[in-house]
Amino acid sequence: VLGTARSFEDQEGVAVYLEERAGLLGPSRLRTLAARYLAAESVFDGASYGETAQLLHRRHGLSAEESLTIAGRVHRGGGLAREGVYLPAYLRVRTAIVEGGLALRELQRGRVSLGSLGELRRLEEAGVLHRPAYTPSLAFIFGTTGPGTSFETSPPSLVTSLHSPDAT
Repeated sequence: VLGTARSFEDQEGVAVYLEERAGLLGPSRLRTLAARYLAAESVFDGASYGETAQLLHRRHGLSAEESLTIAGRVHRGGGLAREGVYLPAYLRVRTAIVEGGLALRELQRGRVSLGSLGELRRLEEAGVLHRPAYTPSLAFIFGTTGPGTSFETSPPSLVTSLHSPDAT
C-alpha cells in the first residue's frame, strides 16, 4: 500500500471530484461543503457551538436546522479535520485535473498527495515503484453512490461496511 505525506487532504479532494464526475455535486452539496468549511474556520478561531450555528444562520443564510446540524458535526472532535479540507482540497484536485492536465489515475495509485506525484513518477521510471494491482471500484463506477447521505438517508450499515469497504 502506497501512502505519502499530505495525502489525507488531496484524497478527500479526489472523493469530492468523483462526486462531481458522478453528477452528485450540485449546488446544495457545494453549499453544504462551503458551510462546513466556514464552520471549521470558526472553530479554529475559538467559536463555541452556538456562535458557529449563529454565524451559519445569520451571516450565511442557512436554515436554523442546517446551521445546528453542521455546527454539531464540526464541533464533535472526530469530524473537524475533514470539514476544513473538503472544499479547498476538491478545488486543488479539480484544478490539477481540469486545468493542469493531471490524469485522475495518478491520484489513484494509493493514498497519495498532489505534491508527491513528481517523485512517484521518478521512482516509477527508475523501476523502484510499480503501479498498484488494485484500485477501489468506486473510482470507476460513478453511479453506485446514489444520492449520498443527507438528513433523509442514513449511512450504510455496519455489516455492509465490514463486507464491502467500497460501499462505504
